Formats: sequence, C-alpha cells, structure tokens
Amino acid sequence: MTNPLLEPSTLPFGLPPFAKIQDSHFAEAVDAGLAEHLAEIQSIVDNPEPASFENTAVAMERSGRLLERAAAAFFTLVSADASEAIRELETELSPRFVSHQDAVYLNRGLYERFAAVDTSGLDDESIRLVQEYLREFRQSGIQLDPADQEKLKSLNAELSRLGTEYGQRVKEAMKAAALVVDDATELAGLPADDIASAAEAARTAGHEGKYLLTLIQPSNQPALASLQNRELRRRLFEASVAREATAAAWTSWNW
Repeated sequence: MTNPLLEPSTLPFGLPPFAKIQDSHFAEAVDAGLAEHLAEIQSIVDNPEPASFENTAVAMERSGRLLERAAAAFFTLVSADASEAIRELETELSPRFVSHQDAVYLNRGLYERFAAVDTSGLDDESIRLVQEYLREFRQSGIQLDPADQEKLKSLNAELSRLGTEYGQRVKEAMKAAALVVDDATELAGLPADDIASAAEAARTAGHEGKYLLTLIQPSNQPALASLQNRELRRRLFEASVAREATAAAWTSWNW
C-alpha cells in the first residue's frame, strides 16, 4: 500500500487521511522527511549566491514540508488515540526529532547565512521573520563552544526521553482513573451526546452495558458542571486530582 504521508493530502486544509494511514507508514515518512529536510538545509548553506531573504529565509520556510506533514499526523495520534504501537513509535522517534532540531539550529553555516541577510529595504514582517530565526538559533545554543554544544545535545536527548516517559505515564494514569458507572440514572444532568459517548467508551473498554467517564487534561473535568449526582461528582473530582499520585508511581520513575 502506498504511504499516504509521502504526498500532500487532498483533504480540506491538508488534513491527514487517517483512514488510509497505517502505523508502519509513520517511521517511513519520518525517515524520508528527516533526510529531505537535511538535504534542503544543506542546499541553503551551499548556495553560492550571497545570502538574501528569498534564498535563505523563504527557502527555510519552504523546507521540511514532508517532515512537518508526518510529524503533525503522528503527534495528533500520540495525543488523542495512542495505541501500544504508537507509544512504542513515540519512544523511538521523539529522540530523533530532538536530534534533528539540534542538527538544524546548531548548523553554523545556516546560522551565518541568516546573519548575513541584508534586512534593509525589507518590510516589517520579513525583518521579523529573519530576527525570529536568529533568535531561535541563539536560544538553541549556536553561540556555545563545541564542547558545550555536545553537552547541550545530551541534555536535550535526556529531556526528550523523560518528557516522553512522563507524557505516556500521564495518559496511562488518566486511562486507569476513568470511572465506570453502572446505571444511567447516575448520569442525570449530562447531555445526551455525552451519555452516548460514555456508553461507547465503556463498550470499547470492555464494559458493555455500562458507562465510562474518561478524564481530560489538565485537571478540570467538564462533567462536574453538569452531573447532578453529588457522590459521582466527588468520585470524578478525586480521580482527576489524584491520578499518578501514589508513592509507587513516583518511585518507579527511571530518573
């Protein structure tokens, strides 16, 4: 099957064609996107023409489209509907995205191209774009010496690992803290659509004929404003604020 991520989507606003995307497509598209973007960056650096807004800033803006497309679709699933396979892919791919970011914004040749762009005569928006890129380079460590840049790369990789682990644990804690409700009468006050969604969530989770109140980020649960059952509101509130709060949850972290 052709990888739909390798070509721009024909859907409105370029929305990803999720119905056609398989888990295996993400790694392939990310691999291709990383390689393509690095080649595009190198083309900007190697341009024999003097640095200009068009051949540097505009070229940078146009680069990385495949990578952007693959990453946007992938991290949408990570946030909204992460299967075990997607979580494993996140653990594998997240450090590569961070390493790629370092490769771009610690690229001395690319930074020097941007620094050489003559902004006189440009409109305010164009000047701002160049300034924003230069700020991104500096905040990413381009002015550090090589030894400190290597240390920064190591720290970025570790932050990526911890951030991915933390995010996955939060999602698992939210899933584990979801409330199973046996009787629809306990859901009095909830809109009919929300009750139907709770029934579908329960069915998917293996609780046929019941209702599942899932948690959302960060902590305030919209259902608290509608539920008339005080005891259920209490349970929902406590489940929300106490997720991943046990001593065992914290001591199992690989710091």
